[in-house]
Amino acid sequence: MSIVINFRLRTKKGLPKTKPHYIYCRLRVNGVPVRSDLATHVSCLPHEWDSKAQRIRGYSDHVREQNIKLDKFKNDLDSIYNELRRYEKPISAEIIKQIYLKKLDPTPSTLLVYFNLYVENEQKDRIKDSTLRTWQSRYNVLQEYIEKGLKRKDVDLLEVTPKWLMNYQKYLVKQKANCLNHAARAVESIMSVLDYAVVEEVLPYNSTVSLELPRDERKKIKYLNKEQLEKLSSCPYYCERLQKVVDCFLVQCYTGMAYNELFYFNPSEHLEDRNGITYIIIYRGKSTELCRIPLLPQAREILEKYNYILPVITNQKMNDFIKEAAKVAGLKKWEEITTHVGRKTCGCYLLNAGVRIEVVSKILGHKSVKTTETFYAELFTESISDDLRKNGLI
Repeated sequence: MSIVINFRLRTKKGLPKTKPHYIYCRLRVNGVPVRSDLATHVSCLPHEWDSKAQRIRGYSDHVREQNIKLDKFKNDLDSIYNELRRYEKPISAEIIKQIYLKKLDPTPSTLLVYFNLYVENEQKDRIKDSTLRTWQSRYNVLQEYIEKGLKRKDVDLLEVTPKWLMNYQKYLVKQKANCLNHAARAVESIMSVLDYAVVEEVLPYNSTVSLELPRDERKKIKYLNKEQLEKLSSCPYYCERLQKVVDCFLVQCYTGMAYNELFYFNPSEHLEDRNGITYIIIYRGKSTELCRIPLLPQAREILEKYNYILPVITNQKMNDFIKEAAKVAGLKKWEEITTHVGRKTCGCYLLNAGVRIEVVSKILGHKSVKTTETFYAELFTESISDDLRKNGLI
């Protein structure tokens, strides 16, 4: 591996030879040049520059000071190159340039510093407190990995390569016992930080954009079909406790509300009448998307039963009791039913009823139809097949 540092007098069209021209540095590593030359902020008249000696001709104090600046410039680049080699870090002309420029920047261009800046400047005002806590947790784990695993205080942004991220992903899975999906989301948060650094012009490019992370195999979606919903709603339960939980769960099945949205449901804030149709107006917890959910008759009947004030209990208790109720109602795999199954049931119920996937996506509060297609791919495929059969095409 070799480094070549050359100084060049930059000529500018229309600039007379009687005016000083600036000297720029052309840096090469293994024959590959830096994308754009570095400014040395040193200048001289064209006839004063000795390109062979790489010096300004003359013996005046001013010339001597300018040549000392060029020597220091070259020595600084050599020092960065030698330090990278000593610690076996990635080396390129662009990396050396960025490290040199950042030494002039009072803000360290390191991963933990820019992770905090990204959350503060790009995320804080757009996400909920619960999501903000998730980002803080990811930061803490990353800091632990750098300090205890790498024995360092921080790492330069240029060091964060696809290989570096894959090593971190392995650490999350093997040392922190994260599932592949959880580890992938943590790594993707770092990739977002690198994108932010590129926008802020402290990183020339994000070398990790094409990285594909391993993920867990997608589990088959769990939901209740129309027959199971009927069993659950018509079963005579032996106590009021189970009936209340079932009613709350059924509201989820017909509205797609998640547990938190169900818990904080307030008729004065979340109900709106338009053109004779009642809508539930909520901001989805994860996506913060504004959703207008048409109130189906089944959900309206339950809400009227409780004067629109649902008897929602804690999520843990509700999950325990809905399993108990499902067992009493004779549902198979009752032990797999949770409040989240109610939300999934809504999507399946609407798709099976022939509602277009774009509409279902809006009701569920997904940011993109692709998200809906991903979660309900299997069911959506079955729906397409049913439509083709009804039209006699297959």
